[in-house]
Amino acid sequence: MAGQEAIMQLVIDSSTILLLASLGELLKERAGILNLGVEGIISLSALTAVAIYISTGSHLVAIILAGLVGSILASIHGFLSIYLRGDQVLSGLAVLFIGLGLSSALGSGFTGIEVEKLPHILPMLDILTLSAYLLAPTLYIILSRTKAGLVIRGLGDNPEGLDYLGYDVYRLRLYIVVIGGFIVGLAGAKLTLSLIPVWSFGVSGGRGWIALALVITSLWNPLLALPVSHLFGLLTQAGILVQVLDLPIDSRLASTTPYVATIIFLTMLHIPRLRRLVGAPRTLGMPYRRRGE
Repeated sequence: MAGQEAIMQLVIDSSTILLLASLGELLKERAGILNLGVEGIISLSALTAVAIYISTGSHLVAIILAGLVGSILASIHGFLSIYLRGDQVLSGLAVLFIGLGLSSALGSGFTGIEVEKLPHILPMLDILTLSAYLLAPTLYIILSRTKAGLVIRGLGDNPEGLDYLGYDVYRLRLYIVVIGGFIVGLAGAKLTLSLIPVWSFGVSGGRGWIALALVITSLWNPLLALPVSHLFGLLTQAGILVQVLDLPIDSRLASTTPYVATIIFLTMLHIPRLRRLVGAPRTLGMPYRRRGE
């Protein structure tokens, strides 16, 4: 029984990281902004959470500052892609390298230092997991049932129409990018304050790329992201599960499953007909330019 609970806890923690990262990215993509730098944001936020906890002994401060680091990195991408109208793919890759580079350069002094895990406030649920579970339906309600949600979806589907109605598309998109970046930063905090309570370079393990695929798989729907993240969370632990359950499958091969799925879904995003079929925001990845500019 203890072994089963440990496996369940592992899957829940893995899924929470993917859920938070995908919800943050989903929000940005609903506003028309595609950020391929999620992996870099998770990496630097994960380091920040460890560094701040070691310095202050406070999980709450570590979580908040990890989220703020996510907002800062996301705002760099937002400024480049919204105001300078840079290519969103290239600026996202720039954020990826900034996040990975800074976490590598600044993380050497924290490598191998174990931190205390987040305490559970409910059975098997810490504050970040509970927050993620509440955030998914909350975002769904906001996006589908409120005026604010209509505006956010308009930023991705019809920014020209919003501009005509007097909304500042640039500023609103940047606001959403900053909020989404904060949520992705929480995924980094969950990674090193819960799943793997120690910093080492590469700890993000490709989870940012998986989160990008998860957004597509969930059809940009926060409610669907909840079960899909648990499916991907289970797949990320497939190598361990195969060994524990003694299944006749190569554990190394099983471990590649989520990454193969990620390649497939990210490829789909670049095929126009498939983009329309899965319901991608109409202007996703496209810079917006006001009339007369």
